[in-house]
Amino acid sequence: MQGLTIIVAGADEERFRSALEVAAANAALDRTTRVFLQGAAASCFSA
Repeated sequence: MQGLTIIVAGADEERFRSALEVAAANAALDRTTRVFLQGAAASCFSA
């Protein structure tokens, strides 16, 4: 499987936002994009 996979493993909100920006830019180019949130990183999603 090709494409971009980003794994966010910590609760650092700045890194989380940066990861989402890269993922969004990749998806905007119509490329396969996956973001995996590990443990504490999931709490950044609702913040």
